[in-house]
Amino acid sequence: VLGAFHLYVSYVFGGDDNGDSRFSKAVVGGTPNFGRFLFDGVNNWSGTILLDCMAAMVLMSFFQFLRRYAFNIWYFLHMVFGILILVMLFLHSVPSAAFVTAWWGLDLLVRYAVMAGLKNVTRAKLRVIGTQHHGKARLVELIVQKPEGFQYNAGQFVRLAIPALSSVEFHPISIASAPDEKYIVLQVRKLGDWTERLCELALTTDFTDVLLEGPYGAPSVDLEDDDKYTMVLCVSGGIGVTPCQSVGKHLLLKHRQEGRRLKKLNFVWAVRDLQMVEDIPPLFLGSAHNDEEKTEVEENYSKNSPEFQRMMERADYFRSGKFDENLKTPHASGFELLRRPAVVQADIYCTRQKLQNDIERANARYDLPYNLYSGRPDLDQIFEEMKENAITMGETNIAVIGCGPARLIDAVQEACRKHSSSVMGACIEEDSVFFDFHKEHFELK
Repeated sequence: VLGAFHLYVSYVFGGDDNGDSRFSKAVVGGTPNFGRFLFDGVNNWSGTILLDCMAAMVLMSFFQFLRRYAFNIWYFLHMVFGILILVMLFLHSVPSAAFVTAWWGLDLLVRYAVMAGLKNVTRAKLRVIGTQHHGKARLVELIVQKPEGFQYNAGQFVRLAIPALSSVEFHPISIASAPDEKYIVLQVRKLGDWTERLCELALTTDFTDVLLEGPYGAPSVDLEDDDKYTMVLCVSGGIGVTPCQSVGKHLLLKHRQEGRRLKKLNFVWAVRDLQMVEDIPPLFLGSAHNDEEKTEVEENYSKNSPEFQRMMERADYFRSGKFDENLKTPHASGFELLRRPAVVQADIYCTRQKLQNDIERANARYDLPYNLYSGRPDLDQIFEEMKENAITMGETNIAVIGCGPARLIDAVQEACRKHSSSVMGACIEEDSVFFDFHKEHFELK
């Protein structure tokens, strides 16, 4: 916008003291011609190209089609336009371009050459954890050896490059493992051309070199503060479950090993079908890949752990039929469950209604410590239950972690606003509850 305004001012009122174009309106006796003015002299044509490049970058990002369906083309054009902008800034007599270029070059050097190319070069085991009907991989898990000194927080992501695919193409991938686990676990779903090639690679090789840049994106709520956040709600959709897995595992590990105060961890996951739940079991519920790869979380959260048993009790209670039809409100006959509450509550929602028979068959199994529902999660009901539990337990703040499609995350954010208590001036009413939200979202093809 400022560039377009600068162009308008230069054409109508004149430019600097070096003399104005004879094609501008500011020159007495000139012949105003906007088209010829745009390319009259180095300053003018460099400014025109500069403005065009900036406009092209903005438009390519504003209209999502190219970024969603041809990311590599979008990324390559952004790099080309970025370099052109720096060159045109020099030609347009903008001395600050030298500082911008130097800073950008230093950033690229540190992030890609030093951090990814030298410090965080490691190897990963590739494992296909989900296939399509015709046998092609649709979900791939990378079990990455931690580079020396590599540390991250729960809920963060890394930018990943695989030299076998491309050494210069980095993609943001959420970390699914807890920070204290031995390995970094990344779970990738096939969504575009790069992920498709990764799935094909996983079918042909077991190990590959990887380059890591990051980590980035620490949660905006302080999950380490167990005085403030003893109640946590994780809401995810599809492959967006990965950062919620990291957060949930981390909280449970701290609760189990170090006595972190954790009164409630509600894990809500919306999926299209049950296959993804089987491919990526919620939290610590999956079996280790082998004995050597068994992590601390899996060691401490076996089926013999108290938390697992409480989850089993709760799931058995819901399957016993002692609940209302909406599967939410217990009858009075089931209140004994409240005396031994499960710290963890895992609720899985299958959004495809035609899978009702599959859900009923799965619910008939008594070895599943989570609850299955058909349809989309009722966020209002979920938030109301969390709020009632917080009041009963004497808690004021609930941390909400959301990751998934933009529509789901927008709904979660609205629910946080709607169900948080109002504040009148500096006064906080009794039994007030506030939902503190950290969000991540991605685009679906």
